Amino acid sequence: MKNINFYRNVLRYDDFLGNLVGYLSNIIIILYFFNTFYNSFRAQVYFSEKFFIKNNAFESKINEALKKRISK
Repeated sequence: MKNINFYRNVLRYDDFLGNLVGYLSNIIIILYFFNTFYNSFRAQVYFSEKFFIKNNAFESKINEALKKRISK
């Protein structure tokens, strides 16, 4: 006689929600860090300082961008 045993692992609803919320929180953290590193205004300032382009026209553009962000 042969015995055949079937094992089935069932993910309960609470475990599924726990895993889903964990994955979503990790995605939110990754997107937050991506947003902090990929900031166009910050990139403009960085490259301007890197290449020593400090003129009045660029500084006025920076001031205008800051005023727009503050007024929002």
